[in-house]
Formats: sequence, structure tokens, C-alpha cells
Amino acid sequence: MADQTLSPLQHELRETLAQGGCPLCHLAARDEQRFLDSLTYERILDEILLQDLRFPEVQAALVRAGGLCLPHLRTALGASGPAQSHTALLAAQREAWTVLMAELDGFIRKNDYRFQHEPMGDERDAWLRVLDTLTGLSPR
Repeated sequence: MADQTLSPLQHELRETLAQGGCPLCHLAARDEQRFLDSLTYERILDEILLQDLRFPEVQAALVRAGGLCLPHLRTALGASGPAQSHTALLAAQREAWTVLMAELDGFIRKNDYRFQHEPMGDERDAWLRVLDTLTGLSPR
């Protein structure tokens, strides 16, 4: 999809995907009043995210971002939209959570006294990202 055909909101959403974490939490935290006053989550979900999920680059960006937090995933799955978008969302979410769980396993392993000599990598904050994912309270 060519960048010149994207709406301003699509550009904003794609920018937040690069930050990692739930993109809807980032949007709400960055400019909550504007989004709450002029847009509803349903519009963001129906007209932007669920429609954009037909593009593989958006699916991949959502995986890299860590997917949606659980509260926003529930909202997205309850929103109207094409069934294939819900399927794509679930596939991206499953992949993002598989990566997160592997990093959490690495964090737990490296906190075992037998493996404490191994340096922490991306897994060092996996436990915080799991909490963020479950609650949606702390966009990173």
C-alpha cells in the first residue's frame, strides 16, 4: 500500500506500531482527549486497524509492536469488521504473544541461579511487557 494513499490516522497508527507495545494504548496516551472527543475506539477499529490488517506489512508491524493489549484485543474482536480481519488480528496476536512468552521463559530461566551468569537480552523486561499486555495500563 503506497504511503501517499494513507489517511493521517493511518500514518499515526503505523508510527505507533514502530514503538512497540499496544498501539491503541500509545494513541490514547499520546493524545487521549483528541481521540476521545473526535473519534471512538470503534471507528479506529472498524475503519482503520481492522481494514489495514488485510495488508501483510501492517500485520507484521503489529507483531513487531507486541500486538494489542488484552483489553483492546477484546474490544477489537467485538467490533464489526470483516471476518478475515479478525482472523488476521488473531494470527498476529498469537505470533506476538508467542514471542513474548518465549522472552518471558528466557527471563525466568536467566533468573535461575544456574544461569545467572548469562547476560540478559530482550527478555530483561519481558515480565513488565506481560503485565502491560494483560492490563493495557502502561504503554511503552
